[in-house]
Amino acid sequence: KCDYGSPEDFLMRALDAPQPQSVSNAVSLLRKIGACHSTDHALTPLGHHLAGLPVNVKIGKMLIYGAILGCLDPIATIVAAITEKSPFSTPMHRKEEANLAKSALALGSSDHLTIYNAYQGWKKSRMEGTRTEMSFCRNNFLNRTALITIEDVKQDLMRMMEQ
Repeated sequence: KCDYGSPEDFLMRALDAPQPQSVSNAVSLLRKIGACHSTDHALTPLGHHLAGLPVNVKIGKMLIYGAILGCLDPIATIVAAITEKSPFSTPMHRKEEANLAKSALALGSSDHLTIYNAYQGWKKSRMEGTRTEMSFCRNNFLNRTALITIEDVKQDLMRMMEQ
């Protein structure tokens, strides 16, 4: 174990030291999500797992808990969706239609679950062929390119979590 002192003291010695408030905010966030102990700044088991993930700590915690709770696939999908462009398109001249289509895909009042439902519908339509996929996207005002990007990011996240 190396003792470098507090994170604030250690980082103040860096060549390009961050603002003290930024360090304080980061340490506070790590404590708040349970990634480090409040007394000695040591990482918790969650913190050790988060340290190995190349993502924001809040996103990492979602992924870790998704894996623990056996729901990594939907969590990785939602994480990919919130880090990328929205799959919903709203043409100005068809705004009401687009909103109706989106509400038909809604699951309660959760935007995240609505996106997941849209993604699941797209995946199913994609297995039925390009024509069905394109029709699904058109009828539901979904951006196919955004959905493909979400799928790619999701697969990257799933691979990352397998390591």
